[in-house]
Amino acid sequence: MQHSSMTNKLFLVASLLTAARSLQLKSRFGGFADGIEKIHEKHSHLSVPSLELRESLIKEGLDIVKERYEYFWREYGDIQFR
Repeated sequence: MQHSSMTNKLFLVASLLTAARSLQLKSRFGGFADGIEKIHEKHSHLSVPSLELRESLIKEGLDIVKERYEYFWREYGDIQFR
């Protein structure tokens, strides 16, 4: 009986840690998404007449977002959202 009680307590602790980690993940992803939205709002109204410069800026922006998303995915990709 005591073994079952200990197992239940360990399961409860693991569940609480998983829930806390899930909330942390949601918060971090929310921050990531908010950052992308702010960048879009700040730059979406800009016009760059030079096709070459515009394409270069787009590529640089995408590279930055991709790098940050890949970091986020490496750190948190194995955690399930709830």
